[in-house]
Amino acid sequence: HAGKYDVSVKVKDGAGTIVKKALTLTGTAPLRNTSTISATTITQGKSVKVSFASTGGTGTKKYAVWYKKSTASDWTKVQDYKTYSEKSSVSFTPKSTGKYDVSVKVKDGADTIVKKAFTVTVKSGALANTSTISATSINIGKSVTVTCASTGGTGTKTYAVWYKQASASEWTQAQAYKTNTSVTFTPKHTGKYDVSVKVKDGAGTIVKKAFTVTVNKVLNVTLKANSSSVTLGNSVTVTATPSYATGTVQYQFSYMKIGSSSWTTAKSYSTTAKASIKLPSNGNYSIRVTAKDDSSKTATAYVAVEVK
Repeated sequence: HAGKYDVSVKVKDGAGTIVKKALTLTGTAPLRNTSTISATTITQGKSVKVSFASTGGTGTKKYAVWYKKSTASDWTKVQDYKTYSEKSSVSFTPKSTGKYDVSVKVKDGADTIVKKAFTVTVKSGALANTSTISATSINIGKSVTVTCASTGGTGTKTYAVWYKQASASEWTQAQAYKTNTSVTFTPKHTGKYDVSVKVKDGAGTIVKKAFTVTVNKVLNVTLKANSSSVTLGNSVTVTATPSYATGTVQYQFSYMKIGSSSWTTAKSYSTTAKASIKLPSNGNYSIRVTAKDDSSKTATAYVAVEVK
């Protein structure tokens, strides 16, 4: 047992004389690891807490914790083996389902190390849809991206994405059930859209998540040239085409030689959506149209032309 002991040593010679000597010994109990773990079965995403404890040994006690999947060979460090720690507890969160081996080590002042092993089973939680959407308000002509994600459930997860105008009854499929997690679509009209994202696990369980996207009306314009190259001295004809305009649209046309830093106005604002432009010298040019409507919104578009 641990504690102090009295020891008596006697010596007797041939004449029968006896001399005693008293000694005191201090007994130290062997180091024992009495650490505990908060649970041996948890739901995925939850944490496990290791509470450190020990008896016996000498000096300051320090603790280290490592864990790994039972089927793996590499351990994950929670608390360093070499430096240990004098903290009273530490927590960690296994990333996936399955069985995990947990190793808790205590080291005393004499560098004696005692290990204690636990097994933790991580079970899948209820299937949850954690998908997100890139924007809930966009301008007409822009796209929306759904990033599909989920937690819990069992087996392989697949995702489906549908959308429709809020006032409509029919849905448009952006993606049937697939493992692909990024889905992009472009609404064709202005107004509010309903978006439905569905995740299905290996057991056939389906969980939906809904979003609302507002598509705003905003002026847009495209620009085309009748040729991508012209001979010096000849004109190039460019035509602008507006969309989603409010009221009357006016157009201004300008050009800039590549490498320059300033634009030259070729035609001031008018309601004419076409311009014939004679570029002044050989080289590559960018031709720009700036459109504005009655709402004072503006839009620009560009086309490249080479002068030979």
